[in-house]
Amino acid sequence: MPGCKRSALYHLTSMSRLHTRYVLAMLALHGAIGCSRFVWKEDPFTPDQAPTSEVVTAGRDTTFVFHAPSYYLLAAKRNALWNRDVLDDVAWRYRALFGEAPPPIAVKLDSATAVASTDSTWRGLPLVTVGPPRHPPEMNDAARRKRERDESADSVRAGLVIRPIVAASAAATWLAARASALRGSENQPGGAERPSPTAGRLPAWMHAGALRILAAGGAPDRAAAALRTKPKGIVPLPALFAVTWPAEPNAVEMAAPDAAVLDADRSALGEPPPRRQRRTPIPGVSPMFGSQAVSVLAFIHERDAGLVARLADELPRGASVDAVLASSATLPHDVAGLEAEWRKWLRRSTKRR
Repeated sequence: MPGCKRSALYHLTSMSRLHTRYVLAMLALHGAIGCSRFVWKEDPFTPDQAPTSEVVTAGRDTTFVFHAPSYYLLAAKRNALWNRDVLDDVAWRYRALFGEAPPPIAVKLDSATAVASTDSTWRGLPLVTVGPPRHPPEMNDAARRKRERDESADSVRAGLVIRPIVAASAAATWLAARASALRGSENQPGGAERPSPTAGRLPAWMHAGALRILAAGGAPDRAAAALRTKPKGIVPLPALFAVTWPAEPNAVEMAAPDAAVLDADRSALGEPPPRRQRRTPIPGVSPMFGSQAVSVLAFIHERDAGLVARLADELPRGASVDAVLASSATLPHDVAGLEAEWRKWLRRSTKRR
């Protein structure tokens, strides 16, 4: 009898274990089925849509508009409005350089338009239309179609291509709007405004330097690196200030760093310099013109930040650099003294690096 009891007890224990295992297995199976159903029924990921201020419809054309204090951003595709952060960065650098908010402009993103066209206005504001770079004319149809497919499939690459173009185009438009802003002293509040008859373009050196500073962060450091690489390209400041050009060069090319600093960066990484197309030289202008303009403007801003805005206001009216320097309490009052101080500053900054 004791053996029978032990056998019955063992049998009951075994049955209990089997039952427990069965219950656990069923629970695991139901859990897996439930998770599987949950995964299969999950809604597909939908990215957030870019915020808009208004939608303008004209016939079959729809334009999405984002309005910020200093710009309107227009695009036929709503997701293109995410590029507003590029304009925010340029506007922030404008405020840091000139000490005030940039004048309002309009920027239109159009994939069917060539790079940077500023031949119209939008609601009375200067309008720049920006599109991706055109394909090289020597590219055949098959290669062009393949490149278009690759660009449309790779949104990251497309963004990397268009964002510097947007930044440079917006920077150039803001500088042009500032130079041609209405400054007539006879204007009355609430009355009609008349443009100043002496308002004109920024001088070439200031336009080039400000454009690079606005278009991308770190421009002064890159300029110092370029000047350090090719010091023989530095020209006397009177020659720099006297540079003129019949028409302003392409804003995207002007905003790009000099080849010297790009090659130096690649050399530091152990990479060979890339093969690139040579820029169209400006007659009588040093290849280091853009970098030197950035460096001089950065030096002036460091010593007397308010003087940058005064230069931008007075030089287009015909004032000389010496005349504007005379209003500074921290800089020499003539170009010769300015050059001597700038070269000392440049040597010290080069040693620090």
